[in-house]
Amino acid sequence: MNMTRKKRLVSLALDPELIRRLESWQASQDFAPTKTAVIEHALRQFLDAKEPARVSLRRPPNDS
Repeated sequence: MNMTRKKRLVSLALDPELIRRLESWQASQDFAPTKTAVIEHALRQFLDAKEPARVSLRRPPNDS
């Protein structure tokens, strides 16, 4: 059975106060998401806000 990872391991150095806030927030949740899930969500929101709108390169259907 091939158990290939779908995610790549990345090592980050984060401000201790930021980690403390994250862990405090996690502790206050009934079902706390993992740090990975929180960071992925925040990164996606940041990039979605910063990237220009993606334009489809496909041609529209021909109506003739």
